[in-house]
Formats: sequence, structure tokens, C-alpha cells
Amino acid sequence: MEKQSLIFCCLVLTCFAISFPSVAAAADLEVEPALTVSQVYDDNLDFDQKDEIDDFGANAIPGLSLNYESELLQVSLRGEVDILKYYSENDFDRINQLYGFDYQIVKPPSITRVSPVI
Repeated sequence: MEKQSLIFCCLVLTCFAISFPSVAAAADLEVEPALTVSQVYDDNLDFDQKDEIDDFGANAIPGLSLNYESELLQVSLRGEVDILKYYSENDFDRINQLYGFDYQIVKPPSITRVSPVI
């Protein structure tokens, strides 16, 4: 179910970003993938003082960022999936998702008319 949710969110973000070029003629669209991989060690997984459980694990965080910028609008979309898998204690594995959306409507510069000096 989580894989379907991630695919759906990526599809929605892509469709949302593609629809913006109709707002203004001059626009930039940037797609930036990211990947963070690390190893972790926890000496007390369940915060128990008597029977401490320790384990090594692997952490992977794939992400995608879409940035759209035109003369009138700036939009930033991003999504990450934080996957933590332990080697022995699989009950403590987890998958977290993080999504972000920022936008700014840019005020076009005002044009002032200067009268010629006679």
C-alpha cells in the first residue's frame, strides 16, 4: 500500500508541476533527485532499562524536488521517503514520508513613466 501511495504522490506532483507553464511564457522547471544512505547502531531500541535490545541497521532516504519559477510565480514541491531497516530486529523497521509545498506570487516590477524635461 505504501508503494502505491508513493507512486500516486509522485504522479500528482509531476502533473501539478507540468500544468504551470500555461501561467507565463518564460519559465524554468528544475527536477532534482536526492539520495541519502547511512548505517545506524542503536544500543537500546525499545528504551527498556532491563532487557536492552541492540542492533545495526541501514537508513535510505530517496527524495525528489521540483522547482518552478516564472515571472509571476515561484513553486517548490518536494517529497522524501525515510526507510530504516534493522538487520536482526525487524519489528523496529519503519518507513516515514515527508512532503513539502512552497509558493510565492511575484509582484511584477512597476513601470514608471518619466516626462521629458523641456
